[in-house]
Amino acid sequence: MSRELYPIANTFEINTQGSHRKAFRVFTDTTAKLEAEIADPDIAVMYNEFQAVSKVYQTIYSQSKQTGFTYHGKTANLEQVLTAELPIELRKWEAKIRYHFYEDSPTEQEIFYNKRSPFLSGTYEDRITAISALSEKTKEFDVLADVQLQIESFYNLAQSARLVQQQNEGMVGKLSDLLENQRVLVCDVLYGVLGLLMHKYRHNRHQILRYFDWSLLRSYSNSSANDEDNTDEEIDTTDMA
Repeated sequence: MSRELYPIANTFEINTQGSHRKAFRVFTDTTAKLEAEIADPDIAVMYNEFQAVSKVYQTIYSQSKQTGFTYHGKTANLEQVLTAELPIELRKWEAKIRYHFYEDSPTEQEIFYNKRSPFLSGTYEDRITAISALSEKTKEFDVLADVQLQIESFYNLAQSARLVQQQNEGMVGKLSDLLENQRVLVCDVLYGVLGLLMHKYRHNRHQILRYFDWSLLRSYSNSSANDEDNTDEEIDTTDMA
């Protein structure tokens, strides 16, 4: 397989393939480094975009590590996602979509075919399916690329909470798929953050190194898809649920 040219290749996605433990460490470390510089308005924009998708990855990662144990309160967790968090996120999505397609315009009606009802009423599956449908629909419009990523990220969060709540055999593989999908989404955002940092510090490029621990990307082999489970060291995820 031919190698991609460096500007095209996403080093974060490539070097975390097959290791969710490594991805978790890279994402957590970068979040902390960006947060430390959040007083800078440019960095604050990067932090807010990256932290939103990284937090979802951390949540799904935590849920996947707990698979196979006895769970308590998972229905309450799903209710928190769909009842408390979804209405807030929905307002954000509406604002960004209606910035490009005003409310009740033909395109806006096509995207929000029944306003908020599909997201706020019905069964768990109905509401999660509505989020998925919105994510797929917004893929049709290039100007909605940013909000589409946010919608897909939230879908991953809601679906993972549902899978954990169900606790059925066969759900482990689906949870793993969601985690992998979210890893790629986070790496895409991180690739964009790197580009913004490169532009910001184009005259003082060594400053870019402050925001990443490159040793985390180099320190583990990608030879095993489950290498995060093959070491004795465990990650404390108690504050991520």
